[in-house]
Amino acid sequence: MSFRPFIRLVLFTLIVGGVVSARPPASAAHYIVSDLGTLGGDDSRATDINGTGQIVGVSRTADGSDRAFLWQNGEMTDLGTLGGVNSHAAAINETGGIVGWAETPEGRLRACLFGAGTNVNLSGGYPNDSYAADINDHGRVVGWTETPVSGADQPRPTAVLFGGSPILQTLSVWEGTPIRGRATAINNGSLIGGWTGDVLSIWGPRDRAAFWEDLDSSAFTRYGDTDSYVHDVDATGRLVGESGLPYVWKRAVMWSGTNRLSLGSLAFGSSTAAAINQAGQIVGSADAYRFGLITNKLIFPGPGTDPDGPPPEPQVYEGYELTRHAFLWQNGVMSDLNDLIPTHSGWELTAAESINDAGQIVGSGQFNGQTRAFLLTPVANPDPIPFVRLISPADGDWVSGAEITLSAEASDGDGEIRRVEFFAQRVSRRDLLTGGISVNYPNGSRIGDLHPPGWLGSVTNQPF
Repeated sequence: MSFRPFIRLVLFTLIVGGVVSARPPASAAHYIVSDLGTLGGDDSRATDINGTGQIVGVSRTADGSDRAFLWQNGEMTDLGTLGGVNSHAAAINETGGIVGWAETPEGRLRACLFGAGTNVNLSGGYPNDSYAADINDHGRVVGWTETPVSGADQPRPTAVLFGGSPILQTLSVWEGTPIRGRATAINNGSLIGGWTGDVLSIWGPRDRAAFWEDLDSSAFTRYGDTDSYVHDVDATGRLVGESGLPYVWKRAVMWSGTNRLSLGSLAFGSSTAAAINQAGQIVGSADAYRFGLITNKLIFPGPGTDPDGPPPEPQVYEGYELTRHAFLWQNGVMSDLNDLIPTHSGWELTAAESINDAGQIVGSGQFNGQTRAFLLTPVANPDPIPFVRLISPADGDWVSGAEITLSAEASDGDGEIRRVEFFAQRVSRRDLLTGGISVNYPNGSRIGDLHPPGWLGSVTNQPF
């Protein structure tokens, strides 16, 4: 059934601003979750999957090194290095071409094309570190190099196209001068997505989403807000990633041309989109709430405490804490993937990195206390995914006042939703110079940023 509840809730805090979100509880399983295992260590992470179900990523080995892997037919294979210790597989195309980076005997990192028995250094004789991020079905590879800059603490990344003539074609060029940037995605139409450095501001160098057409550094467009990044591009040219402003949470976004669509978040915090398939399904990760025991240390002395005395004892209580969860976005709704797998599976899915056209999703999460790569396989003919969506104020809006009226809509075809909870972050002010937040509680004590969200209220599903 569909319903449109209007809820009037009172904020019992000294709130002048808050970010509101709502999400449904666990529903019927929509995916089967599979543990991809490791190469003998205690950690693995999947980064990409192609249409045939081949999966690549990185896994810890028994000796503690990190190695690129290929997973297929239930087996994980070590892809080796360029003579060094560590390697990382970032992407795989539809013909099985795999790229990433690997260490040389000297310990330098080089963009790498992984092959059957032979791995190829894509950067040739380039002396500094390089990284391959994506490969299309024509074998074109994009990524970045890192160049030491005199007087700077960190090297400057420069977006490049590998394998052409010259062997490294610099993409992030502005008025003839190389600038900061990374090329992170390429489709079969040779549209490249990534980001480049913007002009210096009072906050220092900022980054903006960018794309290049026809493998041409001169056909270069910067767009998006400050601190925006592209992570994937589909065959039609839709790009996904994240976008934000200085000291404001970044949100997952999709660009079609220069038109931007915000995908929202699972909580009041940040989100980022990692990949998109041809059906327009998008996966990524977002801040989310997890219910459990919370330990909250008082950073500032509260009323009745001696500012020169020992710090107060930590508060331990049951409630919601902020964590990071994998999400699926489709048809305008962002869903926590943890709500779409079997209950009591033992998994907490923290990041979704790729989705193929069959709807299979890969990423990483916590399983039995270890970080493990996962594969999600869609269940045939699942029930519709229930959702709750704020209409007014919109998810992420700043609100103020002693009483706030929330308008929400929901769809619950399988009758799984029993209770909907609404939250807001309690904020008294934001320091524009440091990005810090101070929080006021009713008793006047001042507590640091690590605190549970303010619980606004709930509404139960009868009868709407």
